[in-house]
Amino acid sequence: MLAQLKAVIALLTPHQTSALTGIIAEALRDDDLAANLREQLIMPNIGLFDERMRSAQRHGEIPEGADLNLLNDLLHGTLYHRLVFHLDMPDDDELRERIQVVIVGLNARAH
Repeated sequence: MLAQLKAVIALLTPHQTSALTGIIAEALRDDDLAANLREQLIMPNIGLFDERMRSAQRHGEIPEGADLNLLNDLLHGTLYHRLVFHLDMPDDDELRERIQVVIVGLNARAH
């Protein structure tokens, strides 16, 4: 999970020169671009995330019944929140803490 979040941060930063950040900003005003972005980049990457999380489920790292859409939103949502409001991206320690909090919540929800 840490590697996944770090890869997303690398694509989004620095926000002033990130091509992806520019595309995201433009997609907010252009419905066709937003649809293409969703179809060609976002949905395939969500699929890859889901595959990795299903592997984590098989290895007992996260609960079998974990809602992968919720997990995706909780882990990635914090990055986009920080991007939109020009807040610093979390460092490795902050990312690990967020991952741990989410995993604890998933485990508590599973019991």
